[in-house]
Amino acid sequence: PAKQGFAENNTAFESWSVFKAEFLHTYSFPTLKQLASHRLRNHQQCHDEPVIEYYTDVMKLCKIIDYNMTDVSKLDHLYHGLKLSLMKDVLRRAPTMPSEF
Repeated sequence: PAKQGFAENNTAFESWSVFKAEFLHTYSFPTLKQLASHRLRNHQQCHDEPVIEYYTDVMKLCKIIDYNMTDVSKLDHLYHGLKLSLMKDVLRRAPTMPSEF
């Protein structure tokens, strides 16, 4: 349904991602963002949680909180809950974008 709305009104939006961001901003529930923010602040990678699963969870929460969140903020959130045993390896690589994490 949202894509159909975009197709019918594509002159008002320059791209699907702009439409999606505007849609989420307009129709998202503040409570959802608050819950996601709380979960992100308290999220710690579990000892048996694969890095890719941790990364995916953090990125989803970041998108819920702010669809246009900067890469620097996303990296901060990724570092915050990362297992200490992995921190040295990640810092050595010095990622500048979440996809390099």
